[in-house]
Amino acid sequence: MGSSLKDLVTVYIITLNRIEFLKRSIDSVLNQSYENIELIVVDNGSSDGTQYFLKQLENDESRLSCIYLPNNMGACFARNRAINLAAGIYITGMDDDDYFAPMRVESLLSTYKSQQCSFVYSDDGYVQSGKQLKSTNKPDKVDLKLLKFQNLVGNQVLSKTSCFKKVGGFDESLRAAQDYDMWLRMVIEFGTAVKSDGITQYLESGDHSRISTSTNKFKGYMQFYQKHKSIFNRAQKKHQLLNIKYACRSVISKRVFLTLFDRYFIKRKLKVFITRVIKRGSYEY
Repeated sequence: MGSSLKDLVTVYIITLNRIEFLKRSIDSVLNQSYENIELIVVDNGSSDGTQYFLKQLENDESRLSCIYLPNNMGACFARNRAINLAAGIYITGMDDDDYFAPMRVESLLSTYKSQQCSFVYSDDGYVQSGKQLKSTNKPDKVDLKLLKFQNLVGNQVLSKTSCFKKVGGFDESLRAAQDYDMWLRMVIEFGTAVKSDGITQYLESGDHSRISTSTNKFKGYMQFYQKHKSIFNRAQKKHQLLNIKYACRSVISKRVFLTLFDRYFIKRKLKVFITRVIKRGSYEY
């Protein structure tokens, strides 16, 4: 795939005390089939040698630039710093414990250029200790109606940097669902999102990635719900509240469950409900 300066893609990684995972993430970006990449790593106040490693790597890799924050300012603050400093016309991100397939940037960019869409996403593979456990099966397109039910996009997308900036970046006031909030605002502003082919990102599973407590997640998801509930219809509100219960692993009574039950939930969640949720006559999320 040919490249030019106008096709520069910025990739940002936010990191905090996960140096071994970070090394894998950086390698996956610098070894992309699409080479016209600017990599911005924002260190959120690490104390495990991450800053020393990054400063050494900056001397050898011209495509890498780093931002060193004095302490943990939060993921959204760090993401917005990277977005504001990005030189690329296009931009995408990655968590420091995840990694890209070699064709990811090329695949996302090619799809974005061939479609009229707000952003591009892909299916993800879940791995642990180098072994793939499962993968996602996301819809080919996500419009506003579908996105109002739940985040069917995932945690990373590719779009124009100007689009990220136009919607104001990530909402730093939210404790959770920050990516979902961002994608929802982008679809409202720019239209339907489109999936590229194949699994192009791998997400690390395990306890190390559980940054937020259940309490913070619940408060964050409720913040998101309160922020956007005015645009949700009755069925979407029900589904949002049910997703909050599920995501936070809280217990929901039969009466409340039946109140929130709707046809959309039946279609998308019945298999999960049967295999994971029914436990001794109660409904656990």
